[in-house]
Amino acid sequence: MRRGARMGMTVRAGRLLGPMAARLAFLRPKFGSFAPGPRDVIVATYPKSGTNLVMQVSLQIAWRGAAEFEHIHDLVPWPDAPSRKVVRLDAEQPPSATGHRIIKTHLDATRTPWRGDGLSIAVIRDPKEVVVSAYYFAGGLLGLLDTITPDDWVELFLADAFPFGRWADHAAGWWDARDHDRVELINFRSIKRDLPGYVDRIAGWMGVDLEPAERAAVIERAGLDWMRAHESKFSPMPLPGVPSAGTKMIRSGKSGSSSELLSLEQQRAIDAHSLAGLEELGSDFPYRDWFDLS
Repeated sequence: MRRGARMGMTVRAGRLLGPMAARLAFLRPKFGSFAPGPRDVIVATYPKSGTNLVMQVSLQIAWRGAAEFEHIHDLVPWPDAPSRKVVRLDAEQPPSATGHRIIKTHLDATRTPWRGDGLSIAVIRDPKEVVVSAYYFAGGLLGLLDTITPDDWVELFLADAFPFGRWADHAAGWWDARDHDRVELINFRSIKRDLPGYVDRIAGWMGVDLEPAERAAVIERAGLDWMRAHESKFSPMPLPGVPSAGTKMIRSGKSGSSSELLSLEQQRAIDAHSLAGLEELGSDFPYRDWFDLS
């Protein structure tokens, strides 16, 4: 894409989003000097990439299928959150049944302390699906669905003006960290296809041996039906100065459904842009294999 056209889209996108968009720009380093301990589990995702699913699986494993909370962030710290209504990293918390603590972040690998003793689980999702999910989420959260069209939203992504930063930076960074013995990667598509299998894998990574009844409880509570029925436990954190627009955190829970919003041309453009970003970074992330590109 020519630089002039790209800059034009960025300017137009900025005008569309307006000052409220800045409130979504929460990807600021906030771990400080924190070093995760051996019982800490960091769930790292690019926004709208299965965050709540993997958080819930990990949290329920930590509590052996019996984690109870009014909101998941009563138990899960989120250092880079845009809201203060999240339990702090240094807050006293009731210990889980296994002693594990789950921590959420949307920060990329360069700004996350994954080299410590804790376990980091990074989730990577097809950027086409991210664009669709983020459109409904961010547009609903900011009350902009009547203002920003899907075409506008795709332009934001292609102009590297997405409010969450570049998808390629996040994917490439965590892919590069994959060989560390305390870093595990998940393809969002794979966990959607085999939730019970990933409950077993994540429990194994965490060193937790679940009893059959505990495993069944984790699978049930991480299922789409249960999480939808308890939507308020996973609802978006309020943004300062932004009235709630009633957007849902858990919309469809599906994978491979980007065609519901995007044309074939737009899907190909997102693929090409993401591949170019990975190439620019010198990343060998297996994009075509992970997202079934022919």
